[in-house]
Amino acid sequence: MLSAVIVAAIVLGIIGGALYGIYVLEKKRRQALERAAADLGFDFYPVPPQELLQPFVVFAVHNLGRDTTYANLLHGRAAHMEVSIVDQRFVTGSGKTRRSHSQTVALVCSPALRLPSFTLGPENFLHKLMNLFGYQDIDFADHPRFSRMYLLRGPDEASVRELFTPETLEFFEEHPGLSVEGRGDRFALYRADQRVKPEGIRNFLELGGSILEVLKR
Repeated sequence: MLSAVIVAAIVLGIIGGALYGIYVLEKKRRQALERAAADLGFDFYPVPPQELLQPFVVFAVHNLGRDTTYANLLHGRAAHMEVSIVDQRFVTGSGKTRRSHSQTVALVCSPALRLPSFTLGPENFLHKLMNLFGYQDIDFADHPRFSRMYLLRGPDEASVRELFTPETLEFFEEHPGLSVEGRGDRFALYRADQRVKPEGIRNFLELGGSILEVLKR
């Protein structure tokens, strides 16, 4: 039988190896994102400066959990918009339900935007159940597919309905799984619990540009 000391050493070795593996993967991701930023002509910040993170604070995505941190921020201008793309981590639950989340969030700012406050995200069974008890979900009778796919909310429902034209509704029908929050001259974009691969950053940026086109007025 292995002694307690040997068992402890094996466990620590396994944990240490796993942590080192994570470190190596994160280092490779950081280096690849830095190259992606250079290809786009963007600045890159492994540790994002506070002034670039501050605009994220007003969005609900910043408060999805606790211990929220940001890393690997790409910042620049493209096609008449200012963009920040960043890796976000946060924690939900505690004990056996504790879970760590990682996702990539883009913040797009443009003078072409005059958005009412709204949140858009994939609709799930719990949302549908809550709707029975009056939980807001702005649906569109002439676009039932959108209404099944997405939960849309906002304090000024009339303004949100005006913003979501048939073209906008059809765009989101063709792009499932997105989460978008808008207000004023900017919106936040992400897919819940998904980090964008470095080779996908350009496509993610182009997606932000496409959303800008359907939301601007």
